[in-house]
Amino acid sequence: MRIFKYINTSLWICGVLLIASCSDQVIDDVLENVTSGAILRNLGETNNLDVSDPSTTYSIQLEAQDASGGSLLQEVRVNVGFNDGDDTGTGDVAMTAFTVIPASAFTDTSPTTNGLPVGTFSTTLEDLMTHVGTTLTSISTADNFIIDFEMVLTDGRVFNRGNATGDITRTGRFSFFNSQFRYNPVLGDRNRLVVNDLSIKDNNGLGTLNSGSSDTVFVTFDRTPTFVTAPTITRTSTAGATDDVIGALTQLEDEDYFFIYTAGATATDTISFTVTGGSVVAGFIMSDADLDDAYVIDNVTPTGIIGDIIVRINELGSVSDVSVTINFSETLKESESASFNISSTDFNGMGSITSLVLDDLGSSITINFFPTQGGTNIDDNPFSFDLTFVGISDLVGNSVSNTFTVDVF
Repeated sequence: MRIFKYINTSLWICGVLLIASCSDQVIDDVLENVTSGAILRNLGETNNLDVSDPSTTYSIQLEAQDASGGSLLQEVRVNVGFNDGDDTGTGDVAMTAFTVIPASAFTDTSPTTNGLPVGTFSTTLEDLMTHVGTTLTSISTADNFIIDFEMVLTDGRVFNRGNATGDITRTGRFSFFNSQFRYNPVLGDRNRLVVNDLSIKDNNGLGTLNSGSSDTVFVTFDRTPTFVTAPTITRTSTAGATDDVIGALTQLEDEDYFFIYTAGATATDTISFTVTGGSVVAGFIMSDADLDDAYVIDNVTPTGIIGDIIVRINELGSVSDVSVTINFSETLKESESASFNISSTDFNGMGSITSLVLDDLGSSITINFFPTQGGTNIDDNPFSFDLTFVGISDLVGNSVSNTFTVDVF
């Protein structure tokens, strides 16, 4: 049995018209109450601010966009503040009114395809310094100015960093609006050479060194320098050492340089390096650069004391083997060339099986050997021997050099 359904066409058409009529009324109400914001699109910054030249400039090109193609723009207020990045000069300065850019300064010659009015803000370092109350002697490349724009419309609304959403201020790949409102031009220095990195890499990789090794200190400048005045390398020694050696500064490649440092014989010391006095432009001496971390010198020779002595006696009453442990004041490092020598007036040889074992902590060594006299094991009587180690040192290369006298009763 089939069931057929019929629709009354006239009723359906009336219903659609009724819904459409209601929808138009709702849309009109919504549109009447919708307001559009405004942005200042960043078309490009040029930051030439140079701490050595008050005439250098910062400029930015801004495109005004609003619901009426930029015609609602009344003015752009510019506020300026200062961030003392290294806390050595003026100190932070809060933003205050710097200038006002009238709408008439925004022309219709947009370099984009938007056809929107574009204006350019430009200022000098001298004007910025005067505004925040600082001078050339108080600023550095660690500092930056804060330049804040507020877009004022003819209806009184103001758009700025405080009420812009992330979609508006976003930069990078998906930054359609690209309107940050606030910018932080840093201070550069084309004349003053800067050390970007100063680091020491010692031969043992532990952050310590001794007088038996020459260590490389790497210096990286902010550019490939052509020195008018070569920099001076100095070091500060807490122990007052004067017998260490600082090698010449040598170019490795491009902006990378190095010098060789050999520590003196002071048992313990802490040093730091300073690179200073260099220039690539006459009259502009580079900023001092210090090694980030003080460097520890360790020339302390490991000392040891005799620990456990184990003597095994066989069924014939002869000494079958001897085990002696020496405990050290410094952590030792493993070495395939490590060995030991034994000399004694009580025996003249050792069996073919001998061993030297460094414990897991690296703080003690155990030796095992077979004392023999004329090729046979010695009798179970008191004896003594002198023990010296060969090719054994602590982690920084200080060799174990003393001789241990072992008495066995």
